[in-house]
Amino acid sequence: QTGIDKEVQLDNWIQNLINLETLTVKGKIDGKPYSYELTRELEQDEGKEDAYYAYLMTTNTAQTRAAWQALTDPLNATTQAADDSYLVIKNGSYLQVGTEKLEFERAGDLKLDNIHDGASLNAAMDAIRAAVVLRTGVAEAETPVEIFLPAGTTLALGSSVVTLERDATVTADGLEVNGVLSKLQTTGNADMLKTALIMMNEALAGMNGKTLTVNVEFCDHAHVGSGAVRENETALPTSAAARSVKMKRPPPAPSPATTTRSSTARSAIER
Repeated sequence: QTGIDKEVQLDNWIQNLINLETLTVKGKIDGKPYSYELTRELEQDEGKEDAYYAYLMTTNTAQTRAAWQALTDPLNATTQAADDSYLVIKNGSYLQVGTEKLEFERAGDLKLDNIHDGASLNAAMDAIRAAVVLRTGVAEAETPVEIFLPAGTTLALGSSVVTLERDATVTADGLEVNGVLSKLQTTGNADMLKTALIMMNEALAGMNGKTLTVNVEFCDHAHVGSGAVRENETALPTSAAARSVKMKRPPPAPSPATTTRSSTARSAIER
């Protein structure tokens, strides 16, 4: 249920997610390894007619805790007096999916205000479209998905503010997702969530029993240059172009792998 005014049958939109029986998610966070083993079980509470799927996640608890600690280390958490929710996207941020690359290249940073307010969603979407350039036919990155967030990227929710103090690069390998950004570009704001669900469902097709590798790297140095609109670009209103150079740090030696069961997540999808 949405909690708003009607019930949405999510199983009509995320069938490939529901069909996942096993999946391995692993990677490194700033050199710290982690892994999760997802398994699905059909369960039914005593005295209840409806059955549901329970998704069980097993992991090496100590190893994964160290990885998540590495994720929070470059984050600076503060408070603010005002009850203000916003997101600051730094100049030079980018998202590359396959041979498509979405780059934030406007002059200065992009601040999206009142992100908790549904009425402001259209304005936020329009502001993002006006601040980016979509390039197609670019050289593929080392992984199908690559995200770069410069230091200074900020998220504020109410009185809490979290700021990224080091450049971050997130990569994902194991998904077939080429063409995703073009689809989002041609989607109206009202259909953005529905389109995102459809694309997530498509990306998970054939992932049962497979491995998804997600890595996060942090670095302290990035170079910002300049560029111009080039061939194979879809140019939205923008000004300066920005690029980044990432510096990798050698990973530490892996810790012993003694897997334990950590948590259980239940699907709300009834059968």
